[in-house]
Amino acid sequence: MKIYKNVPERFHGQFMDTIQTIEKKQEKSFHRYGTKRMVLLVAVLVLVLSTITVGAAYIFEWNQAALDWLGVSEELAGQLNEEGIAKQEYATDSDAGIEISAVQSVMTDDYCYVLLSVSAPEQVPLDEVLFRETYVESDVGIESCIVNHALYDIEGDGHLWEALLYIYDATDYGGADVVIVLKDLERFDLKAEIYETIVEGEWRIPLTLPSESEVLEINRERTILLSHHEVNIKRTEVTPFKVRLYGDEEELRHAIHYEKKNVPGIVYQDGTFVEEDSIINVTYGHNDGNTGEYYIDINLPVAIDITQYADIVLEDNADTSVPMTWSEDELNQMTVLQDRVGHKILFDGTKIILWDEKCEVGTDIMDLAELGYDVNSGDLTFLETGSINKFGYDENDGNLIEVGSGGRMIHAFINGVQYHYEVLY
Repeated sequence: MKIYKNVPERFHGQFMDTIQTIEKKQEKSFHRYGTKRMVLLVAVLVLVLSTITVGAAYIFEWNQAALDWLGVSEELAGQLNEEGIAKQEYATDSDAGIEISAVQSVMTDDYCYVLLSVSAPEQVPLDEVLFRETYVESDVGIESCIVNHALYDIEGDGHLWEALLYIYDATDYGGADVVIVLKDLERFDLKAEIYETIVEGEWRIPLTLPSESEVLEINRERTILLSHHEVNIKRTEVTPFKVRLYGDEEELRHAIHYEKKNVPGIVYQDGTFVEEDSIINVTYGHNDGNTGEYYIDINLPVAIDITQYADIVLEDNADTSVPMTWSEDELNQMTVLQDRVGHKILFDGTKIILWDEKCEVGTDIMDLAELGYDVNSGDLTFLETGSINKFGYDENDGNLIEVGSGGRMIHAFINGVQYHYEVLY
């Protein structure tokens, strides 16, 4: 994460307008989903006031793996500790000579992140195995659990595994009791193309989930530019991991089905510009189950301090293709590769184009000539989604273009080089 004290000039007006609104108390509020119990708050206050020092179990140092995964700064890590969004864990279970311990947990908007430490005898190759089955036992509806073995010997902690407990609805999961269940270690045999069980066992890790993050609500209407579309946003909700924009369903659906969006960063109230320096995933819209309102989520790759939040910058990159127009006759001469929800993937003989029928503008997705393809060779093959795997094509089978499901992922094999283009439309 990079931080610049000098806000870019083009963001200054937008920032000043936002900060003036946020400063009005009647237009800013914090709330936590679920019931807050005053008795619990009083008990916590009494405990803190009667204690000279804060216990080490409450304030802990994050594991570097968790910091890296969630993109959390050291300053924000301490804040998330105090708010109970992050916790140190101590649960351990052993079976078949393998010990699994929970190290840390963090509650985000979409999942609970749990860092696990796994130790085993030397003869068990932990860097080459997966768990055959992983799931969650809970009374609050969490069942899905994905465990990734992406870390190895981090800071002397041995083998670290990351468990993601996915959340699918608006239930308040904070403080819920769950059990992560892991069964059997397996290794994939490349030659035989089968999974081989190398350790039979079951490990049960009981946890009390951290608190859910508070939500910053900004009740102000404004117009933003989202993928060349002007969209009216009715209100905004912000957590450390996400910005949620509420607006008209038709407008938002059309905008987010246009192209993937780059968000330069976040503006804080003191004028600090926090550069995200990453593509932000704008997820599909949803209707809020409680209010019926329509919204889209912008998932942040770097956690932010919502107490300092002023605005998210939604500007097109300088290198984004300028929308173009074509006559009806020109469009009719192009090959239609995909046609979906008012957008088309077209091929004009040289370029692959995304055409927005509603706005009557188009954007270049791929220039085959720039990729080294001789448009006069006539050996370009267009494939439907999944055809490369289905028919055994690879990068050596000539020049290929595969348009993925809904046109969202385009794979190009040009002169032995593979290219990926992801488009939301």
